[in-house]
Amino acid sequence: MPEREHTCCFTGYREYKLPWGSDENDPRCRKLQQQIFDAVDAVYADGIRHFICGMANGCDLYFFDAARYLRLSHPEVTIEAAIPYSGQADRWRPELRARYDYDLRQCDYQTLVQEAYTPGCMMRRNRYMVDASRILIAAFDGRPGGTRSNTPHCESSRSSSCRSTARRSGYDLYQKTRRTIFRSPCSFFGMLTGLDLFDVIFVA
Repeated sequence: MPEREHTCCFTGYREYKLPWGSDENDPRCRKLQQQIFDAVDAVYADGIRHFICGMANGCDLYFFDAARYLRLSHPEVTIEAAIPYSGQADRWRPELRARYDYDLRQCDYQTLVQEAYTPGCMMRRNRYMVDASRILIAAFDGRPGGTRSNTPHCESSRSSSCRSTARRSGYDLYQKTRRTIFRSPCSFFGMLTGLDLFDVIFVA
């Protein structure tokens, strides 16, 4: 398995929390996908070669696509699926299940956190990803949930790899302990929540 120093993971919202839902042709979605790709490209320049994806629908799959596109130009890049439990996609609509199955076949590694679903399996998956990574790319607006809870976990991980550095407009902002690589604010996500800030940021 690749070393932690060269590993990055991602956290972001599921499809039902996104203003465009499943419409990936929406310009707002395209903009976010480009920002995630730019983030992936930036951490590659910082030495990341291994990307761990939690394989949820929505932003996770955008991240997976970004890592896969990067791998086309850089064959040394590897992708790992961190699967919270067997049957993660069983209740998804057919076209999304087909995409999930295709993406799994494209992975260099697959890590199954546990066989059966339990209420804590998603958090166990998140903890595995954070503990295995030097950098976390987060797409979130501060709302409670798995994405929000994943970033504070960095603070208590065995590496103490990230820290809260600021609070602005109701959002916790995180950055690298040594330096911020990238932070790209965009206001369109506020269409869903009435909030005026949405960041794709790095913590490491």
